[in-house]
Amino acid sequence: MGNAQELNLTALADDSGVTQQTARRWIAALETGLLATILPQRHVNFRSRCDAAGFHHGLRGAVFESFVVSELVKSFAARRRDPPLSFWRDATGHEVDVLIDAGDRVVPMEVKSGATVSPDAVRNLAWWTAIPSNPNRGGVLVHGGDESFYFRGIRVRPWFLK
Repeated sequence: MGNAQELNLTALADDSGVTQQTARRWIAALETGLLATILPQRHVNFRSRCDAAGFHHGLRGAVFESFVVSELVKSFAARRRDPPLSFWRDATGHEVDVLIDAGDRVVPMEVKSGATVSPDAVRNLAWWTAIPSNPNRGGVLVHGGDESFYFRGIRVRPWFLK
C-alpha cells in the first residue's frame, strides 16, 4: 500500500505480521487522525462490471494525486462533512481518479502532475461522461500547471487556488 494504490489489507497484515483485524484498526486510526484516506471504489455499473485491479502510477503522479485527494478531504473536514469521494474503474481499464458525489450529480476528476495538458490527459473523463446511461457530464482535470481553462469540454484547474 502506498500513495494512490489500492489497499490490499491481506498483504498489509501479512507484511506487518499482524491480523487483518489489527491492520484494519491501524488504517482506521490513521484515517481518524487525517493521516490517511482510503477512497472506496464506486460501484456504478454503466452496463459493464467493475474491476478491482491494482492502481499503477509512477511515483510523482501517485504522490501528486494523493496530495490533491488529501486537500479535498481536508476541505470537507473543515466544513465538518464526510468527504463524498470515491474512484471508478471498469473491466476494460478505464478509470477516473476521483468521483465527488455532489448530491444531485457526480463530478469526475482526473489528477495529472504535468504542467501541460495533453489530449490523453482528459481521455478517461471524456470516455466516462460519454457513456450513454451516465447522466453526469463535464468533469475537472487538476494539473501541475498554473492556468485555468476548458479543454474538450473539461474544466482544467491548477493544483492551487488563484
